[in-house]
Amino acid sequence: MSKDVYFQSIHSTIKHDEWDKNSFSCAVNQEKKQLKNQCQELEPKDPIVRILLSSCDAEVKEVLLVCLVTNFWPGEATTIWLKNGEAINGIKSQFSPLKNVDGTFSGRIEMSVSKESWDKLEEFSCQVTHQNIKRHSNISKCSAYSGNLMPPVVELDLPLYEDVISDKYTIKCLVYGNNWILGDITLKLNGKKGSFEPKVTQHNYQTAVFKVTKAEWESADTVSCVVKQQCSKPDIESTKKIDTKYRDIKEPTIQILLPSCYDDNTYTKNMPLVCLVSNFRPGLASVTWRHKDKQMEYVDKGFISVKGKDGTFSGKSEYNVTRESWDKEDEYTCEVQLQSKTFTKKISKCSACNVASIPPTVTMVRPMEDFDDGKDKIICSVVGVNVNTEHIYLKTDGKTSNKKCENVKTLGNYMNCTFSITLDEWKKWTNVTCAVKLPCSTATVDTGITTDVTRELSVRVFHSPDSLENKILLCIADGHRRKNINLGWQHNNEVIRCTSVHQENNNDGTFTSSCTLTVVKKTWTAGNTYSCHVTYESGSKQKTINITRDISALDNSGIIPTLEMSKPSFKTLFQSKSAIVSCKTNVPNAVIQWLHNENAREGKMENISKDGWRQSTMKISLQDWKTKKLACELKYPGEVILKTIQTINTIHTPTEMKSPKVYLLPPFQESENAENYLILLCVVKGFYPQDLFISWMVNETIIPQHNSGPSDISCDHDKRQCSIASQLPITKTEWTHGTTYFCMVAHISSEEYTIQNISISSGRHEVTVSVPKIEIDRPSFKELFLDESANVSCTSHTINSTIQWMADGKPILPKYNETIFKHNMSWFQSTIAISLEEWKAISNLTCQVKDLLGAVIESKAVKTKNLEKMKAPVVQLLSSALDSVDTENKTLTCLVTAFYPGELFVKWEAIDLSIQLDDPDPYELTCDHQKEQCFYLSQISVPKKTWLKGMIYICKVAHVALESYIKMNISASDDESSTGDISVYQDEVGNEVSDIEEATNVWTTASTFIALFLLTLVYSSFVTFVKVK
Repeated sequence: MSKDVYFQSIHSTIKHDEWDKNSFSCAVNQEKKQLKNQCQELEPKDPIVRILLSSCDAEVKEVLLVCLVTNFWPGEATTIWLKNGEAINGIKSQFSPLKNVDGTFSGRIEMSVSKESWDKLEEFSCQVTHQNIKRHSNISKCSAYSGNLMPPVVELDLPLYEDVISDKYTIKCLVYGNNWILGDITLKLNGKKGSFEPKVTQHNYQTAVFKVTKAEWESADTVSCVVKQQCSKPDIESTKKIDTKYRDIKEPTIQILLPSCYDDNTYTKNMPLVCLVSNFRPGLASVTWRHKDKQMEYVDKGFISVKGKDGTFSGKSEYNVTRESWDKEDEYTCEVQLQSKTFTKKISKCSACNVASIPPTVTMVRPMEDFDDGKDKIICSVVGVNVNTEHIYLKTDGKTSNKKCENVKTLGNYMNCTFSITLDEWKKWTNVTCAVKLPCSTATVDTGITTDVTRELSVRVFHSPDSLENKILLCIADGHRRKNINLGWQHNNEVIRCTSVHQENNNDGTFTSSCTLTVVKKTWTAGNTYSCHVTYESGSKQKTINITRDISALDNSGIIPTLEMSKPSFKTLFQSKSAIVSCKTNVPNAVIQWLHNENAREGKMENISKDGWRQSTMKISLQDWKTKKLACELKYPGEVILKTIQTINTIHTPTEMKSPKVYLLPPFQESENAENYLILLCVVKGFYPQDLFISWMVNETIIPQHNSGPSDISCDHDKRQCSIASQLPITKTEWTHGTTYFCMVAHISSEEYTIQNISISSGRHEVTVSVPKIEIDRPSFKELFLDESANVSCTSHTINSTIQWMADGKPILPKYNETIFKHNMSWFQSTIAISLEEWKAISNLTCQVKDLLGAVIESKAVKTKNLEKMKAPVVQLLSSALDSVDTENKTLTCLVTAFYPGELFVKWEAIDLSIQLDDPDPYELTCDHQKEQCFYLSQISVPKKTWLKGMIYICKVAHVALESYIKMNISASDDESSTGDISVYQDEVGNEVSDIEEATNVWTTASTFIALFLLTLVYSSFVTFVKVK
């Protein structure tokens, strides 16, 4: 070694991820300076020995090991390489140390190791002898990778049930990790190792497949996969418990579903039957359909079993039967073969629809005419399930007639059947009966009439109470047999036409006709007499009969009786345990009698107005309200002219009451604009009757303005079920600070509140019903108007149901159906496409959810509108003064009034460029639904400079009652001819409207309305916030 040559080394530790991403280099800089020899004697220093690995690349054929020997003195040292403690001969690399700057010595020696030897995990050592002392540094694949090794992941796959029943018992161990560190993979049954030889395959993971015998599998309760690791790592073990229920045979549950039990026109030729086979094991089953006890056989080769989470299987099979065979009450059998056993389920129209236990209702209408031309008809009306014309027939004097049903009219389960008869037949018969044969039975239901019933015509006249501005006279003719009866009024021998005429069928072959006349009250009180003349024909136009009845102000007996009854507040009943119920009448000197379970009770009678109104009040307890029937009866001197008993129906017995189920749902944000507010929703379902109210309480304070009462309740009285949802707006701050909210429900079924509470600390409550059954996605009118069509979606999460769209009572086909996932559950969604013209033409659009039998479970109206009540808007375009508070901008106001319903949007334009589009939500509109009028205000702010340059601004209004826009335009040039700043606007045909006084009044009125409207909004928001707090 030259005396002028020096050796120095430097080491740097690099992170693994940086090594993969970056390149590294080593640079040496040396300053030119005069070096002086130092002759100072150094103390002996022991060498530092370390082995470095040149590369971690798994694809190399050889692994280069570098042994660094540093910082030793004196510089004489020898090195050798060892493998597993034994010296390796033949290494060509020589150890030649170099002198460091500090006088010590360093050097290195290299050796290439074959990948085969390296992968065998052999240990290599670099041995350095210095001053007769040996030092080592060791390395192997285990030690080199020890810091980067992750434990392997072991998964265990047990035999599939299909394999088990086929006597194939295969267990798989899947091992994910570094393959080189993995050792043997063994299998344990019940914790004991067996002589199971695996078949191992390697990819990015190792798979060991073990085959066990049937006896070994059936005796085992647990299975374990054990993976041995090298480099002294602990074994990894994965264990699974065997579900022994897989070894049992389970009989199937069989159900047969049919599309409908009703005789509708959905299936005219064929009807599908569906056989549901569920909860069975093993999964290898087959299904055969049979007709009339094996006279016909159909094997369903497409039957597929699907495995459930509980290890049992389910499947379905469909088979089409003819409508003719089904209506004949033929029997069909679904036969399931499972291994060597057979299981069956039978069905027919009788058994499926249980029609024999639901007798129909039969009514009969005698001939309505007096046998013109010697002919007339009898009508049999039948209300019932699965009744057709073949089941309806006539019996005359106890014998079955051969007359056939004609002119059949059906509506749902209602059927009208007409039988033609002659006058001679009618005179010959004494009794005529309409009979209906019950399906699936030999029994009949019938109703009959006699042919000799006669009824005289009754004519009566009445007048309205004196409290009305004008007098209304009423003439009633009851019991006539002809439709073409004539009624009319006369006064001073002058014929007066009826104000209105009405006629009703009494369903016994007779009619009741009425005629009203409105007269001036002053004329009436003068004592004038009015006469009602009735003319009708009797007996095949053989005789004309005239009847006259007179009435005047001097006759008080003919007043039209009115009886009104007010229902007590259930909230008052619940909280006070009693309440006052009242009944009032307009008949002077009348007496009102209360009926409590048909027992008479006296109330407090008093006069309540000068025009003859009287009222009776009575106190009733909550307990009596629950259990007894209440009615009031009007009694007054003289002949009882009309039936005047009015009854409030209450719960007859406590057993008919259904208690409410209350669900208080976590809060949600109603819209993106309401960032600081949340909505709590309290859903109350399943109760009956509708005597219920809801109160909210925050901490211990009741919020009175957030009570819900009868007007918010919806009921299905056929199913005796009611529901209501109450909302409470809260602030996000209160919620996050842990405020507790209470939903308090009072119902007639209990004398105590049903209370649910929620707070942020209580977490999300688990409820059985957290979302409505039906959700409707309605299109906006803007979308309909601009695109001329839109999609409407109906979504339901009801299990085993279908969705039917109805437009004005007629079914419409969906555009598509799909299954979606939201609210953490699966929903069925049906979507229809509807054009703007269709949207305008349809009065009622409804989404119906039906069960598998075709009965409507629930329905929701998408759109309900009376087309005759649509009113086009009146549009006014107004501008603010430039000398107002905002001197830099001009405010333009488009005032839209007198329109109905609230389906509209407003578009602002300037030189054919859209500058603003207002599509108001329903709560942004001001509507008076009783007067059928809505109001909307749209404003824009335009720059003063642009306005003064003469820019023309256009307000375009689209409404459901219009075919196109209503357009109004305005500009600064319109102001020049006006005093102040009153705008000139144009109507839709371009005519100028420039009356300054009229415009001033309009703007003043609009400004006042706007100010009051905004003040109301601010005030209501403030009060709501304070009350909630």
